[in-house]
Amino acid sequence: MIFSPTPSPAGSPPTLEETTIGTTPWTPLFSHSCSFPPEIFREVMLNLIRNPNINSNRLFRADISLDIPFTPNLAPDSEIPPRIAHFKDFDLKTVMVRTMIPRNALLDEPLDQTCMFYEQTRDSDIQSLVIYTPHISSASESPFYHPSVRGIAFLHTANNSSTSTSTPKEATLSIHYSFFPTSPRSPVHEQTAHHLLRVLHKHGQGLSTGYVKRVHHDMLLPQAVVQNTYARLKAKHAKALCESWSESTDPTKHVFEDLGIAAFLIELWREMYDGREFPGFVDIGCGNGLLVHILLAEGYAGWGFDARRRKSWATWSEAAQRNLKELVLIPSIIQTAGSGSGSLERNLDAEAAIAAEGEGEGEGVGIHNGIFPTGTFIISNHADELTPWTPILATLSSSPFIMIPCCSHSLSGSRFRAPPPHTPSKTHPSAPNPQNSNPNHNTNATTSAFASLVSWVSNIAQDCGWVIEKEMLRIPSTRNTALIGRKRQDSNTTPPNVPHELGEQKEVNVAVAVDVDAEMKEVVRKYGGAEGWERNAMKLNQPKTTTTKPSTSTPATPQPATTLTAPEAGTTLWLGLAVVLTFPFGTDTVGTAVAPPFAFSVTGEAGAAGAVVGIGIGATMGMEVGMGAAIEMDVGIGAMLAGHVTVVTAIQDVETLGEESRGQSVT
Repeated sequence: MIFSPTPSPAGSPPTLEETTIGTTPWTPLFSHSCSFPPEIFREVMLNLIRNPNINSNRLFRADISLDIPFTPNLAPDSEIPPRIAHFKDFDLKTVMVRTMIPRNALLDEPLDQTCMFYEQTRDSDIQSLVIYTPHISSASESPFYHPSVRGIAFLHTANNSSTSTSTPKEATLSIHYSFFPTSPRSPVHEQTAHHLLRVLHKHGQGLSTGYVKRVHHDMLLPQAVVQNTYARLKAKHAKALCESWSESTDPTKHVFEDLGIAAFLIELWREMYDGREFPGFVDIGCGNGLLVHILLAEGYAGWGFDARRRKSWATWSEAAQRNLKELVLIPSIIQTAGSGSGSLERNLDAEAAIAAEGEGEGEGVGIHNGIFPTGTFIISNHADELTPWTPILATLSSSPFIMIPCCSHSLSGSRFRAPPPHTPSKTHPSAPNPQNSNPNHNTNATTSAFASLVSWVSNIAQDCGWVIEKEMLRIPSTRNTALIGRKRQDSNTTPPNVPHELGEQKEVNVAVAVDVDAEMKEVVRKYGGAEGWERNAMKLNQPKTTTTKPSTSTPATPQPATTLTAPEAGTTLWLGLAVVLTFPFGTDTVGTAVAPPFAFSVTGEAGAAGAVVGIGIGATMGMEVGMGAAIEMDVGIGAMLAGHVTVVTAIQDVETLGEESRGQSVT
């Protein structure tokens, strides 16, 4: 049903008559037909009262301080007394008092409001009335997010012959305002009334046609608790962080997103470690390091690492700079001889571990084996390639974790399309499938790629013995699903060295650790294996391009050069010719590879803008500017074959520019 309300012209007679002394008339503004009964009207109004943010994005929530049936001698024991109103021919049934909490307390004040439910039954129809009475005495006291009126009325009129939840024969919605004498009817009032009635109509129609809410927030922590902490963090940190932002990305998105995640973690830890010492955190694939900076500033001990240092690290606090490390993670259970420490070397002291990881910097990329001090809380926030490894690392370290998935990668570090839940397969349904590398390939059209990823990594965590709790975070991101592992399954497969109540320090038994290593290796094998991870991970710290030294000599003539590497199973086939060009000023190099019908690419560095434009079967678009900041947009994919051939120039590899990622972006 298209929403097209009928306006009530100025001067229309009121249909509501308030009997309270000293009141002003109620002016009808709009009306619209509807196909839902009084029961749904009441349910929708209750939801809108409890969640005023549905009508205004300037509001966080509503705190309900009173919700009781009305009686003639009502004397509620409430800090905020209700403002009761009575209407001719209507019976007052329920009285509620709410306080609307603004999103930005520096701009808007909270507002108390009495919400009342009335009913009137006649022979011909049933009328249901809901009144909002703000606790203000003049229009000037009204905050920006609320109309400058004395009261708002929503009236639902249904045919008396159909009172059940089935579709009534006739029903009408209307909205009415009680204006202050100093603030009469205006186009602004009409605009807000139109919006309020439209939202009510939309939610009522949706509920009547069987709409079921798919996303549920605040399953683990109370909404008010997390939002209050977020508001405090925002007031304390947001302005300075946005003003000092050094990345090429949008500061508002990243700052507010990480402040929201920090608020959730702080309250989660408050609940988990109540009365106990916080064991510390580690942010794997920490990207720009902002979350580490915020948590350290709030007094939580911990550190973070990423395969590539970000320029923003130097802008954070001294504590954050000391605790951000450039390390490549190669899990102990898949390390080869000489690649790093063995799987039985458990880091038992957090401070010693951080200090040790800082040694050797400047002598090549550092390696971390993924073993952390027992109980260390592991954060995996949009860590991409590290996301499916998170529950495995948590099991090896006897540590709780949170993972917030984003981009889909297999345990080998390659991009792939996670299979839809419960997809039958000759192998394990969660094992990577080469067909699923195509982002347009979907064996189940009703399951999105992201939903498939969430299901897949949840399955890995469950097979590691974790009880997974799910929370939809209130952050400015569509990738806001948080999977929390803080409890172990009560079964014989639970690794015996992992305590059921995590957070307590526990000495690791070597024999038990061997058993856990074997179990985690089996999980890795079950979900497709990790062949190629170590090789791909080590590429991340290599420079993307090689620049020439400044020279005043004559520009070199372009010379073709083509080199092919040995085939590698399960990746992309690219064939073509590579050419190297050196510009006169001698500070930039550009490599060009032509590979019909697959792709055409250009890469550049230090001022030479680079782009990747795909043609033929697949297409990839990207841009690299300045010191390597890059953006990427995938619009297709090349032919996927069982071999891998890399085309390189005489001085560098020709490779797709990757996006600025928190995780280990293995191309």
